[in-house]
Amino acid sequence: MTLTVRLPEDLDAQFAAACERRRVGKSEAIIRMARDFVAAHPERSAYDVALELGIAGAAVGEAADLSVTTKQRVREAIRAKHRR
Repeated sequence: MTLTVRLPEDLDAQFAAACERRRVGKSEAIIRMARDFVAAHPERSAYDVALELGIAGAAVGEAADLSVTTKQRVREAIRAKHRR
């Protein structure tokens, strides 16, 4: 695949000089940078992002086992409604 990148003249000169000092072609340097960038920013699921932000899991102040006690909580809610 061909990729065209427009660099400011000063950055292009610095990049060319750095590549020359390291005896690496510009294409090889760009490929290495792209690989490093992709490795540093892996794809994450929405759940992974929510977990990282601290918004995944049990609601604040709620029991951590809500899925286990669902039946019990439904019974209590029905009883409370009919106690009037």
